[in-house]
Parts: sequence; C-alpha cells; structure tokens
Amino acid sequence: MLDVPTQPVPDTQPVLERLQLQYDEQQGRVLYLEGRNFGTNLDDLEVNFHLGGKVYPGTILAPLSQPEQERIAVTTDFVPLAEAEVSLKRTTHSVIDTQTETETERVKIPIDGCVEMAMVPRQTSDTISLVNTLNPEQVIAQTDSKDLLLADIPVGSPNREDGPRAIAATSNASRAYVTLNKSAQVALVDLTAFKQLDAQPNVEGINGIDLPSHAIPSAIAIDSRDEYAYVADWKTGAIYVIDINPSSDFYNQYIGTIEVENASLGLRQLAMSSDGTRLFATTPGGSDTGRGQILVFNIDPRDRPDNPADPNQNTRKWHQQIGRVEGGYGVEGLAATYDPTKMVFTSRGEEPKGYGVLTILNNDPLSFEAVTHYAQLTLGGLTDYFDVNEAVSVAVMYDEESGTDYAFVAGRNGRMIGSGIESVDGSKAGGNIGIIKDALGPNPTLVAATRPIPNGFTNGVSLSSDNKYLTASYPGIDSTFVFNVKEMLQTVNSTPLEVFEEKPIDDINPSISLAADFKDIGNAIDSFTRKIPYGVPNNSHTGPISLGGGSPFSVATASSRPIVNLQNPIGVFDEETLTPTFKWNFNGEGDETDVCATPVDEDDVKEVRLYVSVFPEGEGLLPRDIWPELDSPTPGRDYNPNRILTATWKEGVWTWNGGSQAGAKDQFTLPDDRMLTAGQEYYWAVEAVINGSPTPVVEDSQFKTPLPPSPSSSPFTSVTVLTRGVEPQNDEEHNRLLNSQINALASKIQEAGGSVMKYNPSTGGWQSVTLNGNSWVATNTTPIEEKPLVLLADWMQGLDASSFYNGGFAEAAADSMFASLVKLDQQYGGKVGEGSGLYDANGNLIRTQGDIFNSPLHFIGLGQGAVVNTEMIQRLGTYFPNAGGTNASNRDLQMTTIDPYDYDPTFPEPVFSTVLDPEVVVWDNVTYADNYSNPKSFVAKIHKNIA
Repeated sequence: MLDVPTQPVPDTQPVLERLQLQYDEQQGRVLYLEGRNFGTNLDDLEVNFHLGGKVYPGTILAPLSQPEQERIAVTTDFVPLAEAEVSLKRTTHSVIDTQTETETERVKIPIDGCVEMAMVPRQTSDTISLVNTLNPEQVIAQTDSKDLLLADIPVGSPNREDGPRAIAATSNASRAYVTLNKSAQVALVDLTAFKQLDAQPNVEGINGIDLPSHAIPSAIAIDSRDEYAYVADWKTGAIYVIDINPSSDFYNQYIGTIEVENASLGLRQLAMSSDGTRLFATTPGGSDTGRGQILVFNIDPRDRPDNPADPNQNTRKWHQQIGRVEGGYGVEGLAATYDPTKMVFTSRGEEPKGYGVLTILNNDPLSFEAVTHYAQLTLGGLTDYFDVNEAVSVAVMYDEESGTDYAFVAGRNGRMIGSGIESVDGSKAGGNIGIIKDALGPNPTLVAATRPIPNGFTNGVSLSSDNKYLTASYPGIDSTFVFNVKEMLQTVNSTPLEVFEEKPIDDINPSISLAADFKDIGNAIDSFTRKIPYGVPNNSHTGPISLGGGSPFSVATASSRPIVNLQNPIGVFDEETLTPTFKWNFNGEGDETDVCATPVDEDDVKEVRLYVSVFPEGEGLLPRDIWPELDSPTPGRDYNPNRILTATWKEGVWTWNGGSQAGAKDQFTLPDDRMLTAGQEYYWAVEAVINGSPTPVVEDSQFKTPLPPSPSSSPFTSVTVLTRGVEPQNDEEHNRLLNSQINALASKIQEAGGSVMKYNPSTGGWQSVTLNGNSWVATNTTPIEEKPLVLLADWMQGLDASSFYNGGFAEAAADSMFASLVKLDQQYGGKVGEGSGLYDANGNLIRTQGDIFNSPLHFIGLGQGAVVNTEMIQRLGTYFPNAGGTNASNRDLQMTTIDPYDYDPTFPEPVFSTVLDPEVVVWDNVTYADNYSNPKSFVAKIHKNIA
C-alpha cells in the first residue's frame, strides 16, 4: 500500500491519495485507487497507465469499485504493474454542457521490491506455475509445501494448443517471456499481477509476440540490460530477436533473426555469460565428429554499430556467430557461471562427457577461442540402480562457506529405456539430480545425487539468486521439487564420499527436502505406472508441488532483491537548502523476517552513478530512457546527457561535467552550480556496478522541494503572463502547435490548483476560463487564493495575423495589455490617489499597487510575444517600480523569452520588414531573465541579441 502526499486543489480536480494491490478470485490482483474529487459517476473517469513514454488504457472494474467512497478498482491488460505509473482522469460537465478534463499526477504503483520465485512452464496444459523460493522454509513451517505454489497462469490462446516450453524474466522480475512451442509465439506475463498481458494492444484479444510462422521456439534468454529477448528455434539453426525495451517504438516485437551455422538439428538451450557480452547456444549435433556443439554469439552492447543493418559498420560481429566449440554427443544443458570466461554444459548422450566446462582463451569476437574439460557422470557400481543418466540441464554456484564451486545436473534417465540396464530399467531407477564438486576446477567430480524418481524424467534445474534453494521439474509425474541447498552442501562436506555411491543424499539427510519428499511408500498404489509404489508419505508436509498435469518441461528463476537502499531525499524535502545531500547504502531491502536483506560487501561496489532529473524513469532519468523521435537507438548510450546531474564515483573520486571531488560511494552533495528550484518535483536514481553481476543495480525515487513563504500578503503565489505574437510561419498547423504549447503550460498550472484568466480584447478585461478540449471556455469561478494565477495575454484574438503586418502593433498591444493589467490590479486593491488627493507634495501621481502587482511576476514571451512583454515590463518599471513585490527588497519579476525575435528591415521575409518592432530588452526592473532557443527552428536563422 502507498500513501501519496497531496496538496489543496479545486473540487473538480481528482487527487490520488492511496494505492493498494489486493487479490480477487475472479480478476486476480487488482489495483485500488483511493482519493478525493473522483465524483460518483464511473463513466466520467478514465484510468491511464504510463510506461516507457507511452500511455496505455486501464479498465475500471465497476462491480469492485465504490465510487461513493471514492475507491476505484482497476486493472490493465497491457503493462506490468511493477514498472508502470498510474493516473486518473475525470471529466466534469458544466451547466452549459461544456466538458473539462483534469488528471491526477502520475503515481508509481506500490510493489514489494523483493521477489524470488521459480517459473515452471507446463507444456500440455498451456499454463505456467510460479513457486515461492523467497521464504519456503517459513511457509512450510507454518502450513505445507503445497502453499509454495503462488499462481497458475494460463498463457497462449484458449482456442488452441500453444505448448509453453521455456521462460525467462527481466532483471527486475516484473515481466516474463514464455516461448509457445506450437504456435510460433512468445507470451508476455506480468509477474506481479499473475496474468498474461496483451503484447499487441491494437489487435483484439490477449495476444502474444508473433515470430516467423515456421518457428518452433524453445529456449529463451534476456540480455543483461533488458533490451532484447533471444529465442532459439528447436528445429532450425536460428535465434529470433525480440525488442523488449518499453521505451522503444518496437517494444515487444520480433525485429530480426541471428543466423546460426552448423545447427541442422536445431538449438536446445541458451545462456549468457555473466558479464552479458556473449550468448551461448547448444545444439545436439553439427560437428565434424557428429558430436554436439556450443555455439557463441557476440551481444556486447559496446560492439553494436550505429546502423546494424549496414555490414560495413558491423566490424565487431555484433549479433553474429563468432565461434563454435565441440562437446559430447547430444549437447543440451547450458548455464552461466560467476566467471565470465567460463560456462558449463551437459551432454545427454555421452556419460563420460556428461558434464563439461567451457573456458574462453580468447574473447575477441574476431578471433574467439575456447577449450573444454569434463566430469564423468558415474556413481557407485555399474550394476546398481543408483546413477545420474542423460544430463539435460545444469545450474552452478559458488559456496562462500566452503570456498568451492558446485554444479547441479538434471539426469532425465529416459534415453535407454528397455536396455535392461539396472540404473535405467530397474524398479528404483529414475530421474534425479547429480551434485558435482569443484565444478569449475580442473577436476570436477560427481560426488552425490538425489533420490531417483521412477518415470520422473527430471528435465530442468534452477537455483534461487541467493543460492539457498534448488528447484527442479519432473514432468513424468507432473511435479516440481524444491531442495535446501545449504543442507545438501553440509551433508556433502560432512559425510564420507563412499556413502553417496550407494545412497541418495536426501535419504541420508531428509532435511534436504523442502518440497521433494517423494519415495517408496510401501503400498500398492499406482503400481502399474510407477513400477513400485512411490508417493508422498502420510503426514509429510514437504511433498513435491503437484501441478495436477501439464508436464512441467523446464524451470527458471525470477529474482529482484534491491541492493541499493535510497535514504534521502525522499518525499517532501523540507530542508532550507536547494543543494541537498543524496544518501544511500548497500544494505539491501530488509523486512520482518530478513529474507530479502542482501547486503553487499562495499569492496564489491566498483562504480556508482548518481542521476538527478526533472523527468522520471522511462522519460529521461536514466541513460537507457529512449525518446520516441529516435529512429535507431543504440543500447548502452546515454540519450539524456543534459539531465541536472550525472555524477560517477570510481576509486574514491566523484566526477561530473564541470567538476570532481573525493568522496564516499554512498553520498553526494549537489554542487552550488546545480542548485534546484523551489516548488519542483525531482527524480533521482543510483546505479551501482557490483562484482559478479552482469546487470548494474538501479534504484530510483523522487522528492519535492517546497515553495518558500510568499514574500507579500498577496493571495497569489505567482502571477504568470503568457504572451505570443505574429508568427513568421503563418500557417494554421504552426499556430495550432504554438497555441497547444501555451495551453498545455496554463492547463498544467490549473490542474495543480492554480487559476487561469484570459484577456478579452473587446472589453479590455480578464475573464476566468477553463480548458475544454483545445479551447478556453469562460467560467464564473473566482481565482483561488494562495495559488498561482496565469494570465493568457491573447492580444490578437479573433483577428487575422496579416492585420498586424505594420509598425507599431506590438507597442500598441503592450499599451493595451498594460492598461488591462493595471485595471485588474485595481480590482485587487490597487488604487490611484490617497484620500481626496491624486498627487503627492512633489506633484507625482500617487499609485498604490494591488495584489496582482504585489505578487511575484513572471512574463513568458514566445516569438514576437517577447517584444510585447518587454514593452509591458518597461511600463511597469516606470509607473510601478516595486511590481513583483511589496517593496524594493522583496521583488521577484522574471522575464522568460522563448525563440524571441523582433521584426525589422533585415527580416528575411519582406512582408515582415515593415513591422519595425522595438528591441527586446531586459530592463532594470527585471530580477531574473532567461532565454531559450531551438537551434533547428526557423527562429535560429533570425536570432536577435537581447539587450
């Protein structure tokens, strides 16, 4: 649940105050929005989800909503909740049947940052199962291993057989991508909402990602930056590439194929090196000797050319095959290690080479070279039932306690059924998991194995990210097993090795079984299919997770354990300074049971980057945030270099554009030249490069700087005058664009609780207005006190621009606007004279400012509007020298010019050369002036210096 800090707003402005996720049996996880000013008519409300600079519609669930209590239930079929922001838009209707739309601020959805689960595709039931591997011991101690099952999620289309085969999750455990072996698609799953998402929002229904129609997708891997998903074809030598960057124009689309050599029998598994630069694939044949191979591809983002389609640019073979290494017969299993120069693999058809280690000797993509060495998969004698046969999957880890590498190998044991071999056809023979010690060393050795499960056909293994739990799929008995790794390794290191040659390790130490207590129970149940009676013992709370059918083919892990813990500033930052000190630590996110806390040794933190921006993640905070105009973005580049701050810590020194200083890796004080603005919302993120992690760890947050106390007794915190003029590009589209920009600025201030008034040329007065579509509609509302006021100085309203192609119009407009401002100020307490007299003793007219001129003033001029504003400001300085405050000591009069120009005889278009505008001048009564110009605009050709 998230409580959102709010401020006073108009009664028609909806405000989000609380967001909460709850489970509903019909809808799954539902997001509830609570707040105020929602109204009671759900038809007037619209929910939007924001991700990657795009807006996706939400669905309001009327039966679950309580509009009278301003509690709205919503869901979405398009975006993962853990990555999205949400906003609520309300339409209000006036008595004259005009409509006004107002929208809340976008709010990040509250998601538990700590996620650890095993993902199990069930091929024959078109579902995936999610298994809790975060705190399984605690769950089982309270209830039963059955409660480790978090969700069963249907994937694919309900009217066909899709065959989910493999699965991979993004690094933040928000999204999962599931290969659909029988429908040439990849399904997208929200791991927070526990539902399949629609990867094609413009097509009716819940759709997957289309691959080429002939594709038979099997294995899948996601790159370390969550930019691409790579999908292996089971039958042909091809790797399909999917763009999975939410900021990309091609998000969740197939974008190309990596061609594969020497893979006529298709590909089996994929894995990336731990540094994220190499993609490896296994194929069961294709070598000169008929053995299988490990194929190698360059996916290093540093080698990506600006134009990947141009072969002359791709000199480093990015997204191309750079090597192939021979393995044993039937190479299949594949896994990365903590060492980026080593990979491990299995060969299902050759026990002497059942487990292999690939070591890279030369990692240059132009001259790649690697070697292999092996461990034989044999336990005990040749005539007993106990062995590890047909290795098809592998996972590897480093045990800090013993200082040793261990690998866990899934032995399917189905390749030679009918051969009469006891370890294959014996009554106790079956699929199991082998444990290999010194897994990356020169002599890896199979030292122990779990209990063989008859007809289990063990097919996949996966370790939790903290290496505490091992999950394995047993499709033959439609079950998933979970083992306690710590108990396994303690048993290996405290038991004579000869004991393991005859006895399964989980028979020696039953505590190894967290959800794996499946054994000979000594009765005749199911004797026909099991050969001997195997099952879960009575009163056992640690039986395997029975999935009730579906054939769980593989298993993978989704994990997100926050390492960086942001401390300050968060929320409303109420310190006086606008150069805050950002603080964080590397202690991870703790909880009541401490299962998520994953503190990092600070010596392992090699580099830290701090980003500060006015834009949130997805819109400019992070380097990877891509803006829509990019035709061919290059992953790894910083597309937002002009954020407020990008500072990098390395080897004890912080550096940024314009400075450097020694400092600690867990805090940074904003330099004086990057001082923030009061009353503004800011976003910041810390990115840490950790030893052994291919993906930099990123955490982000936001804060607001408070507005200073009003310097006067004015009811308005500021008065902003927005002025435009005659445009040299006098076409309807350009004028519409300019008006939309002005309207957007004014409406944003109004949405935040301010008021808007518009100049009426026919009366010379100011009228309160509200935005209805693209037009401002008059209202009878009174400007709100203690809030900003915007004045739209539309002096050309209703007249053709060509009417002003002559000298003096800008000055005349300034005279009229100035007179109307004086009149408005008099409505708020301004006056002329004192008592019965109009003049002081020196003969000067007595003028007293009202609340308009006593307020902080901000004149914003666009184009020729800068001329009109500079003339108004000149008159203010002459007749009201204290305008912008109550006296000379507290004045605040800001002048902003955007693409300014004044027409004169040198103007490139003759029709404007007779306009003869005055020069744009920053007068002495201006306390702050700023100018903005687009170097690619028409204005750049006629740029004028501002005096």
